[in-house]
Amino acid sequence: MARMVAARSLIAVLIASFPVPIWPQTGYQYEEMAPDPVLKTPATLDSMMMRAGYEQRHRDCLDAGLHIDAVLALKPDWAGARELRLYCERQEERRVEEMDDLNKLIDLQQDYWRRWSDRADLHEKNLEQQMALEDVSRAIELLPWGIDLYIRRGDWKEKLQDYGGAFADAEEVHRLAPESVRQVKEMARLALLAGQSEPVVARYRKLAEIGDPKPEDSPRKDDDLSTAGMGSEELTLRAGYALTLGKLELELKFLSAALAVQPGLIPALERRVEIARMEKQWIALNPRQDVERLIELNPKRADYYRFRIEFRPFPKDPEATLRDMGTIIRLEPYEARNYYDRAYFELGLKDPDSAIEDLRHAIDLDPSNAQYCYRLSKAYAQKKALLTEALALNWALIGEPDNAVWLRERAKLP
Repeated sequence: MARMVAARSLIAVLIASFPVPIWPQTGYQYEEMAPDPVLKTPATLDSMMMRAGYEQRHRDCLDAGLHIDAVLALKPDWAGARELRLYCERQEERRVEEMDDLNKLIDLQQDYWRRWSDRADLHEKNLEQQMALEDVSRAIELLPWGIDLYIRRGDWKEKLQDYGGAFADAEEVHRLAPESVRQVKEMARLALLAGQSEPVVARYRKLAEIGDPKPEDSPRKDDDLSTAGMGSEELTLRAGYALTLGKLELELKFLSAALAVQPGLIPALERRVEIARMEKQWIALNPRQDVERLIELNPKRADYYRFRIEFRPFPKDPEATLRDMGTIIRLEPYEARNYYDRAYFELGLKDPDSAIEDLRHAIDLDPSNAQYCYRLSKAYAQKKALLTEALALNWALIGEPDNAVWLRERAKLP
C-alpha cells in the first residue's frame, strides 16, 4: 500500500510540473527538458526511465520501481518500460508481478520469441510444467534454430518422464549442432531411456567414438584421419574433434569434406564463416560465398545478413548495407540494437534525420540505455542543433551522471 501511495504521489508531482497534460505526448519528451547539466531530479517520462535504469544498476529497486510504476501509470503499453521493470521483480522474487508484466509484454509483442521463452522460465519456476512446455514450444515456433530452446524443452520433458519427447528434442539439437560429441553421447543415453532399438543406441555410441576417439583408437598422425567413406554426420563430428585439438586446418578439411557430401549443411557453413571471421581469411576462405549460401538456405536468419554486412567492403555499396539493415529490423523488430546499428551507419552517411528516427525506436525499446541518447546528441550535432544536442546529452547523463567524457562535452554546449 505504501508503495502505491508513493507512486501516486510521484505521478501527481510529475503531472503538476507540466503546463499541459503530458499523457498525449509521444514518449520523446527530452525535447521539453530544461537544459540543466546536473538533472538531479528527472522531470519527464523519458528521463524517469533513464533514471530508473541508473537506479537498477546501483541496486536501488525501490526508487527504480517508483519511477517505472509512475511511467506505466501514464503509458501502460510502453513495452520498453515494462521490460525494465522485470529486472527488479526478478531480483526480489516478485513472481506474481513478473507474470503480470510478461503477460502484458506477450500481448504487445506476440511474435517475439523471447517473451514466450521468459514466461516459460517463470512457469517452470512455479512448477507449472505443462504451461512452461506450451510457452517454450511457441518460442521454438518463432525461433526454430534456437538450440537452447530445444535443450530446455528436452530437459523439462525428461523431468516429466517423456523420454520420447526428450529424445526428439535432442535430435533437433544434434541437427543444429552436429559437431558436438557431447550431444551425441546425450542422444545415446536418451535413446536408451526412450526405448529406442539397440541399433539406434549403437549408432549414436559409434558416432560418439568418431567425435571423441579413445587414445588407442586415434591415428598417430593427423594425416591418417581419413575421410574415406564418411558421411556428413561423421565428418562434422571429426571437425568438432579437430576443434578440441586446436587444429584449424584439419577442422577446415573435415568441414569442406562434409560440405562436399552435403552442400547445404548449415552448421558446417556457419562454422567455416566463423573461422574466416576469427582468422581474417577473407580471400582464402571466401566467406562471402558461404554467407550468400546461408541466406539462400534460410533467409529468416538476421545474423546471416549481419555477416554479409561485415564482409561487404565499405563504402563500396552503402545502399546494399542499408537494405540488409532494413531486413534485419524487419526480422527482429524488437531488438533495440538493430536500430542503433543502422543509426550509427546513417550518421556515417551524414543522414542525421534518419539516424534520429532510428535512435528514437531504439530508445523506446531500451529506455535506460544512455549510450543511445549520447548517440542521439551526435545526430543533432550533425544538424547543428546545439540546444537539442545539449538536451539529448542531458538525457544521457541521467543514466551515466559520472561519465567524464560526456560531462566535458556538455560543458562546451549552451
